[in-house]
Amino acid sequence: MKQRDETTSEYLDRWHAKRVDLKRKTRFGYRDFIDRIFKPALGHLALPDLRDRHIQEMFQQIWAFNEIKKANQEAAELAKIECEAAYLAWRQAPTPRPPELRQAWDQARAALKETRTKPRQNTGPASQKRYLDCLSAALGDAVTERLITQNWAKLVVLPKYERPQPLVWTDERVARWRETGEKPGPVMVWTPEQTGQFLDAAVNHPMYIMWHLMV
Repeated sequence: MKQRDETTSEYLDRWHAKRVDLKRKTRFGYRDFIDRIFKPALGHLALPDLRDRHIQEMFQQIWAFNEIKKANQEAAELAKIECEAAYLAWRQAPTPRPPELRQAWDQARAALKETRTKPRQNTGPASQKRYLDCLSAALGDAVTERLITQNWAKLVVLPKYERPQPLVWTDERVARWRETGEKPGPVMVWTPEQTGQFLDAAVNHPMYIMWHLMV
């Protein structure tokens, strides 16, 4: 097969195979991106036919799927609340407990288990940027090989990624979290005292030495 006849899928496989210079973790991640993200969306296209609009459409599909995953997450949270309420109703009922309460609890547990089987993890801007960086590296080499005229990944627009600002678990934030169950921010940091409490509690755990070194 002539290289000009390569599909995007075939080219990405060939490109990945030659990138033995990558760190193991990076190479493993790129393999995952190619198989899970790029091939289903772009792999069928002949490489010379690939354009930025195809890549942009791929990310639009990711954004649309994020909305589905958000709905799945909300459904799982609601199912958890309903399951806990059903359990509490059964647990607090006088004995002999009515069988319909146990049946309602069983049904709520089954519904919760079902909601948790559906994808709920959002593919955020940081992950999307990693996808685009990988594809851009691959297409950059394709330009060098003169298989395509332009690195189309460089024309794709993604949501702006801003690294979340870490917040310290102050007493007030801990109290608010215990009251509402909501984290003050996406990245929370322990105080030295909280870290010490964790290490004291984990001293007999098999992974204690690793956690101690990490701290």
